[in-house]
Amino acid sequence: KFQGYANDAVFGNISAITSQTNSANNGYLSLGSFIMDQSSLVTASQIFTASSITQITSIGVYFSGAGTPGNVTLSVYTGSTIGSGSLLGSIVANVSSIGLKTFTFDGPITVFQGASYYFKLTPALNTNLGLDYDNTAFIDGASYQSQTYGSNPTNNSTISNKSYRFVINGLSGTIASQTNSANNGYLSLSSRPSNSIVTTASQV
Repeated sequence: KFQGYANDAVFGNISAITSQTNSANNGYLSLGSFIMDQSSLVTASQIFTASSITQITSIGVYFSGAGTPGNVTLSVYTGSTIGSGSLLGSIVANVSSIGLKTFTFDGPITVFQGASYYFKLTPALNTNLGLDYDNTAFIDGASYQSQTYGSNPTNNSTISNKSYRFVINGLSGTIASQTNSANNGYLSLSSRPSNSIVTTASQV
């Protein structure tokens, strides 16, 4: 039969064995279990304006995270409305590490002085990457992050006071670039199927 005690006479005063309580409210680390009942896709787009008639040979993009490496498609479109415009060219490259990744087109893409264009980065399924960003907005075009969940409409959002870090290369040299400051964190670029995700935590 279990016998309880009403005071500390037997055990003495009870105190903590060990603790970590120095500072609070620093943010949070996930602990949970949930079901993603729909797929998710996060893409990135950058608008730019051609300063002269020239041809694009490659576009370099800076990555700051490669949690789940995979293929990324970089496409160039006419206009400044994300999700519309004519496709001028695209190339697929595998991204498996951080730093500058250069996407080189099979043939040059012609752009015209004063016209607006944008390039778009689309990750393959089961890819989770991070794009490095600059703490200042790109002067010649806005940066966008687009999110699509399941069959819902795509939400195109501008990135306020920030821009992706990139360089657009042409036959005659650099056409446009934004490479002022590095390693400011990352903006998501990912594609995930519908699945179950469980997150637990342990302390040794």
